[in-house]
Amino acid sequence: GRGVAWGAGGQDQFTVGAGTLLATGGPRVAATDTFSVDVRAQALITVNAAGGLTVGDTIAFQYADATQPGGFGTQTLTAVAGPRVPGSLTFDVVAGAPAQAAAINTAINDSSLSTVGASQVATSTVAGNVVTVTAGSRRDIRGANGNSPARTVGSPNNFVLFGQFTAGITITATLSTAADLTVAGFIGGVNADGGFTESNPAMNPSGILIVNRKGDYDRNMAIGLNDAPGFAAIVSQAAYDTTAGDTVVQVLPLGAGGNGVALTENTGAARITVTTPTAGGVDAVPASIAAAGSTVIPASSAITISVGAEGNRHALGTDTYWASNAGSGLGIVAQMEAGGPADLNVTYVNNRGYAEGV
Repeated sequence: GRGVAWGAGGQDQFTVGAGTLLATGGPRVAATDTFSVDVRAQALITVNAAGGLTVGDTIAFQYADATQPGGFGTQTLTAVAGPRVPGSLTFDVVAGAPAQAAAINTAINDSSLSTVGASQVATSTVAGNVVTVTAGSRRDIRGANGNSPARTVGSPNNFVLFGQFTAGITITATLSTAADLTVAGFIGGVNADGGFTESNPAMNPSGILIVNRKGDYDRNMAIGLNDAPGFAAIVSQAAYDTTAGDTVVQVLPLGAGGNGVALTENTGAARITVTTPTAGGVDAVPASIAAAGSTVIPASSAITISVGAEGNRHALGTDTYWASNAGSGLGIVAQMEAGGPADLNVTYVNNRGYAEGV
C-alpha cells in the first residue's frame, strides 16, 4: 500500500554503541537489525483539473463506530468563501486545482482532525493537486485499523471495554459537481507485531487484533535487540520490563566496562525517551576489599561458608577468568595480608546435592 514508516522525517531508529535498530512495518523479519512498528494507513484526495469546488461542498472523515452510542463520530470539512477561521473545520474556495488542494491540506492540519493526542484522526501533505492523508495517532486507528472500509474487530460485548468494536476511517465527499474530487480510501496500514487480541470467543469471535499498545513496541524493541545480528557483540540481553513498561538493555561488556556504551535515538515528537547507559555498571569482583564487608581469617585458622549444592556454585577462579566466563552469581575474594602467608586452602564438602541446595 501507500503506508509510510512510523512517524515523519524518515524511519525511526535508535543506536546502542555502534549498532543501529531500525523501525520497520510488521511483521518483522527475524535476524534483521529492525524492530516492528505499525505503518499508518493512507488515503488520497485529488482535486481534478477543473478545480471547481464551490461553497458548501464537504469532505467527511467518518470513523467506523460513528453509528454506535458514544462512537468517535464524523468530522466534516466544509468549503467556504474565505478567509477561513483558523482552526475551524472549513477550507477556502480558491481558484485552480493545486490551490484548492493546498487549502484542503491546510484545513486538515489546522483543525481538530489533526489535533495531537489520543483522538487524532489524520494529518496530511500536499503535492500539486493531490493531498496525501495519513491516519492519526488514535490507538485504534493506527496500522491496519485505520484502513477502510469499516470492519468488525469484536462483538458488542466488548464495546464497554474498548469504546468501539469496528475500525477503519472512510472519507466521503458531497459535492455540487461530483467530478471535482477523486477520493481513494485508506489502505496500506500495517500493525506492529503483538497488539491486544481478545481471546474469549464470546467477546471477539473473529480474533482480529483490536489495538496496538505501548507494551507491544517495547517488547518489539527487546526482541530486535536480542535477535538482530548487529547487536551480538554489543548487547548481552534486552527485556521488556512489565512493571516499569520500558525496554531494559544490558550492554556488553558487562559491569563498569559497559559505562562507555551510549544509546541514542532519532525519533520525533518524544515518541521514545532513552536513558543512556553511560554510568552505573558495577563489576562482579571488587577492585579492593574493604574490612567493613569482609571476614578476617587469622593464620592457621579457618571459616566455613555454606554456598549451596554442587550445581549452585563454581570453582574458584581469578577475576580475569570470570570476566570472560559466565559465573554462578557467587563470588568469594581472598586477599593476603602484606608480608603474611601465601597459602589459602579451600575445601569443598558436598552435601546431598538437591537442586534447591538443601
